[in-house]
Amino acid sequence: MASDEIDTYLYLIDTTASLYIGADDDSPDTSRSKITFTAQRGVSYWIEATSFSGLDTGTSSVSRWCQGGWTPALTSPVEVPRPPSYSDLLDLTELLPQTLTVLRDHLGHYQSYYSN
Repeated sequence: MASDEIDTYLYLIDTTASLYIGADDDSPDTSRSKITFTAQRGVSYWIEATSFSGLDTGTSSVSRWCQGGWTPALTSPVEVPRPPSYSDLLDLTELLPQTLTVLRDHLGHYQSYYSN
């Protein structure tokens, strides 16, 4: 992904297995992002092209390069939803304490929320 207007950011998700594969923000600088991976037949991937803040707007381009005889199909781009409004975010912050309480009760007080 490349842009002269925004700080680009790419995410890659295996939607077949619901797995986060990777992300990139600065390859080699803030105007470009790059993810290299080996695509598997029968697996659907979600590539999210956005900005570092997720709120910046501007023109960018996304391209792909495939090595070998098999080229994964690309679906048509989808419309990117509008960023949440300030009032939407305020509504979400009211749920945060309840969410953390549920996580704490489920995982225990001393267990990490992060996993590999």
